[in-house]
Amino acid sequence: MKLHNIVFCCLIFLLAFQCIFAQEKAKAVLIDDFSDQGYDQIRGRIDNLLVEIRKNSNSKGSIVIYGSKKFPLNKYFHEIQIKKHIEYRNFDMSRIVFLHGEDGNDGKYVRTQLWLIPSGADFPLFSEGDWNYKLPETTKPFIFHRNSWIYEVGFETFSLEFYSKFLKADSSLNSNLVVYEKSFGDYHLAVNKLRKDLVNKYGVRPKQLNFFFTKSNKSDVEFWFVPRK
Repeated sequence: MKLHNIVFCCLIFLLAFQCIFAQEKAKAVLIDDFSDQGYDQIRGRIDNLLVEIRKNSNSKGSIVIYGSKKFPLNKYFHEIQIKKHIEYRNFDMSRIVFLHGEDGNDGKYVRTQLWLIPSGADFPLFSEGDWNYKLPETTKPFIFHRNSWIYEVGFETFSLEFYSKFLKADSSLNSNLVVYEKSFGDYHLAVNKLRKDLVNKYGVRPKQLNFFFTKSNKSDVEFWFVPRK
């Protein structure tokens, strides 16, 4: 009888041991880690991550972006560039989580890590950065974006929502918008649309916005940032 009890206890122990290992928690998988890449290379690497996520129906993806101390704006452009490519692929953005890392010590390039997060796995550990959308105090007036640039660079790294984040982060920052149109009538239509979107949709303070007309046969808009003295 004692031998029977011992064998029974051993079987229970073995079953419990197997259950523990069978239920071992899934871990995040690093798919890629890169910096200083051209746009075509970035798109290819993001596509690889999307493929891995599609293979695993209950998984998610995590994109960790580390900024550059020398070029603090690059991380913001890099993120929106990636987001627009994912949207272009008609991929479910809810399955992608962006994590904002600190600015790198090399002060040169933006670094990107692509992670596959299986169901039940924790997100990767990383050094969190301060992405507050505030421009450096020494910033001088500069053109942030011009709509026609898309035809020159071949990809989009701008949206009004993106532009608004900098204005909302710093009430002392002004926005000068130079609108190129054929006539004052077309100019006023464009201004009304821009003002409505920036103020009503994205919450920019009206007093931060300044509009300027430039006569041109081709419609265009320049988006400037002008810090107040």
